[in-house]
Amino acid sequence: MQKQGNSNHTSEDLYLLTLVEKAKTGDKESMNEILQLFEEDILKLIKFIPMPREDANQALITEFLSLILEEPKKN
Repeated sequence: MQKQGNSNHTSEDLYLLTLVEKAKTGDKESMNEILQLFEEDILKLIKFIPMPREDANQALITEFLSLILEEPKKN
């Protein structure tokens, strides 16, 4: 488990974290940028979902965005 305040983040990590924070405030450009960053992975994964390609794509994107926008659970 990583410690809070870890300074070993790469610039790509920080960029993604910034995009996620903006997306959580409703910034549509940030959401689109996140989807573009993961587009190749999404296209690979939909091959393994047993439903029509467009439906699988939509389902995966919807679930992915809901995970990103989900607020962390407090203990």
